[in-house]
Amino acid sequence: MKVSTLQAGFYLLGIFLNVIALLYSIDTGQPLYAVVFASVVVYLIYRYRTRGRFDAEGTPAGEEVTGEK
Repeated sequence: MKVSTLQAGFYLLGIFLNVIALLYSIDTGQPLYAVVFASVVVYLIYRYRTRGRFDAEGTPAGEEVTGEK
């Protein structure tokens, strides 16, 4: 199994669990928790959609890292 496939699975699992927690917090009338879980869901979706654009060092994929800035 590729690392990217495993990583995608963890992102999807995190999104799924946070959506469940979001729905539960809305159902029990806890708006602060709902806002926090919604924020986490938005962040995880963003990271899931952009996971292939950056390598492990945080530089854009395919770009060579030089010692100069």
